[in-house]
Amino acid sequence: MGLLSNRGPPSWHPASQFTPAVAKAAKNAAEYCQSQGIDISRLALLFSIGLRDCSTCLVSTASKANLQKNLDVVRLPLTASEQRVSS
Repeated sequence: MGLLSNRGPPSWHPASQFTPAVAKAAKNAAEYCQSQGIDISRLALLFSIGLRDCSTCLVSTASKANLQKNLDVVRLPLTASEQRVSS
């Protein structure tokens, strides 16, 4: 829902109302990743699909380019920079 993305969550996102500290932490993480040239949404998706006890479902995407980016998460390993930032 955009929480872990460069654009941030929409105003109706539950974190904005119920857990502002989580929304702030996600914003700080996204800004840090962006300052390092890393796409936080790639790291977030890779983390999610790596969870063995939790199903992950992509419900929508805004464009073919975003769909391709999501597919690339599955087939392309993390770069050295992404590994450094995500650890």
